[in-house]
Amino acid sequence: MRLSTLPFIFGAMVIFALPATLCAQGLAREALACFPADTVQMTYANFADLRGLPEFPQLRRVLFIRPIQQFESFLQPFGADPEKDVNEVVLGWRGPEGPRGVFFGLAQGSFDGPRIQNSMAQEKLPTRAYDGYVLSTFSSGVNPNDLFFTFLSSDLAAFGRLTDLKALIDGYFGNKATLNSDAQFVNWEGELDGSGPQWGITTGKAAANLAAPWLGGNAKKKDASLAMLFAPVKAVLYQVNWTNDFSVEIDLICQDAQSAETMERLLRIWRDSAASMNSRPADIASFVQELQIETDGRRVELTGSGSPDVLAQFLQGATAH
Repeated sequence: MRLSTLPFIFGAMVIFALPATLCAQGLAREALACFPADTVQMTYANFADLRGLPEFPQLRRVLFIRPIQQFESFLQPFGADPEKDVNEVVLGWRGPEGPRGVFFGLAQGSFDGPRIQNSMAQEKLPTRAYDGYVLSTFSSGVNPNDLFFTFLSSDLAAFGRLTDLKALIDGYFGNKATLNSDAQFVNWEGELDGSGPQWGITTGKAAANLAAPWLGGNAKKKDASLAMLFAPVKAVLYQVNWTNDFSVEIDLICQDAQSAETMERLLRIWRDSAASMNSRPADIASFVQELQIETDGRRVELTGSGSPDVLAQFLQGATAH
């Protein structure tokens, strides 16, 4: 296991985790009730709150990465402006690959769902009918990874590849098991709900896969090393506060207190070795070296802060794979 690659785990974790203010987050609860039970990561963003920040023009450049850009592509041709009209977004990923797989999600906003869907029909986009809903795509509709889009209500949009979107609709109607059936996931969401406009939850196995692109050498060996390291981690909860700099808070929830102590020691070794690694940019090395790492029962708590450039570098690397 090459501990020098671990900082990129945290960079990938904060893709959708920025400023903190108290707010009601009804869409996150909605997602629990309709996201498939095998969802391994859920990220929440309240764009209505983020738009009020003076830093938003700068934040937008790192927030509007591939998933949000694809969502924009659905709405813009029909007169909607996702940057202004979308209030809340929740994204999810299924299966062991986690965030390296294809996303799905919900978006709530002030857009005119019926008008947009009528415009889509006039454009004769490829469609599928499912349980009373019309699912549209800007792609051919033949590729299994094509992104489909529909409105569950006038102000609630759902999107994802066809299999995921159908599963989400099944959950919406209560016809399929959802994240609400996972008591632990519900508890983790309750812990983060209202803590700030952006946060996320990922399982330990998905967290290991997040780090895999940053490892060199044999892919099977690197995946096995990460799986071994993260085996005791049941979940990762994270959020980032934004002022002039950003500060990240990450909780690794382990199987037991002993596992947490072992994980803390490994992370301290990784952090303390940063000074001898010349390949890392100076600002990222400084961020890593100044991380505070503590245990609290079954949890390993990491807190750190850095410049906006550090966050941008993390995000650029995390979204390049």
